[in-house]
Amino acid sequence: MRLTSTGGTLTARLAMERTSKPVEIDDLERQVGRLSGDVSQLEHETGAASKERLEAARAELADKQEQLRSLQARWSLETSGEQRASD
Repeated sequence: MRLTSTGGTLTARLAMERTSKPVEIDDLERQVGRLSGDVSQLEHETGAASKERLEAARAELADKQEQLRSLQARWSLETSGEQRASD
């Protein structure tokens, strides 16, 4: 939907930014999904090299999950604060 007034377009854009997920969170969610798939696949492989890659993938997955939780918590606080301010 395209609003005709400049003010209306700006208002719509700001509303969308408030409800849209930040790019950083979206990127981390994709990375976590990819790493989860890697871990799942590596769990079925045998061999020393596979075990090393599995441990590295698990460590990276845990790190990305922690980063994601932190960003999601911060975003949740920011969006709940914005909602209270607009009420």
